[in-house]
Amino acid sequence: MGTFEECGKPGGVQMRLIPWSIVGVIVLVAGYPLSITFALYKNRFEVMSDQLLRALRREPPLRSETALVRSALARVYYQVSLGHAVVARALPVAWRSRQTVWAPTAT
Repeated sequence: MGTFEECGKPGGVQMRLIPWSIVGVIVLVAGYPLSITFALYKNRFEVMSDQLLRALRREPPLRSETALVRSALARVYYQVSLGHAVVARALPVAWRSRQTVWAPTAT
């Protein structure tokens, strides 16, 4: 059975939950990418060796740190390649140059 609360009522349930919802959005939006970045940075050498093994079409040795990292984080970095990083860096530059070329000039 639900309760019906008026939206926007001062002191109501909606107003009391707004600060918690803001905190939740910040944690979700910033926390997930930061935790993935931290995990990849912490295990960067194992990730690099796993990518090398993957390029050579070999499996990492069983019970090794690389095998553990592959099983835990491979879905995060599997599709990332140098080409994606270059494109990701080039897009803001291209967008800015487009804005500069098409920006109206003051006369």
